[in-house]
Amino acid sequence: SRVVNSKRADLSKGIRAKIESDALRIKTGSVLGGPSEPKAGTLVKTYVGHTRFATSSIASFDGTHPHQWTPPRLWRCYDLSGKVRDRGQSGSTPTLVENFITHNGDFDFYELNGMSYGLDSLQAWLERVTSYEMPSAVDSAAIAGVVDILHTQGCFALSIRYAVCLGLSTSKIGGEVNLPAHMDYARLSQFFEVALDQHLERTGHRIDFLSSMSEERQFLEELVISLLSFELHDEGALLPFAKFLTADEEGGAGVVCFVR
Repeated sequence: SRVVNSKRADLSKGIRAKIESDALRIKTGSVLGGPSEPKAGTLVKTYVGHTRFATSSIASFDGTHPHQWTPPRLWRCYDLSGKVRDRGQSGSTPTLVENFITHNGDFDFYELNGMSYGLDSLQAWLERVTSYEMPSAVDSAAIAGVVDILHTQGCFALSIRYAVCLGLSTSKIGGEVNLPAHMDYARLSQFFEVALDQHLERTGHRIDFLSSMSEERQFLEELVISLLSFELHDEGALLPFAKFLTADEEGGAGVVCFVR
């Protein structure tokens, strides 16, 4: 809920009225495609307050906090809470993912693989990575975009996007290289999901158990690598990512490094 306070108005009343209005819209289903009652125990309500004065620009709606770059979008995600799943059940489920940030300070550049990139380059790059236009020219909005790339836990598709965009030695900001599309990340993530689901089915382990078991994680890495062994050829799922991969001994951005 975002409010630009007018002269001599009561900001607290304006914020409360906007929150009540937004909460009613969500409850009645006028946003996100219709009403849906959350399951008991799954809804967490959080109210975070942030007020500021525009010190270097005029007060405007697109400069208000919180900032969001990517609108809500469905991705397949795993529940990492340790919940025991039914045998044979796929571990991932379609989940609405979105991020908001509030920020005080300046965001003038971003460093990646020894290179420094200015805000203008970063903003243009974020539009290509996320497939969404820049929601605001203020620097804080770009932080929200970077958070969209960094926040991947529980989602293989988003983790793959992070690896390509920020995690590999070949990752860079800017340039004219065509980045994979949403469907490319989703398609490749299926190989990781199949490997994980098969492993959990075979061992009966909970997903949170794997984080502390290096041998289990290594087995999963090898399983995914074997599943992907032919995917760089023909119309394989790795084909859109080939330009970002090199022989491991050449640049450290081969399939093995990519999977890890």
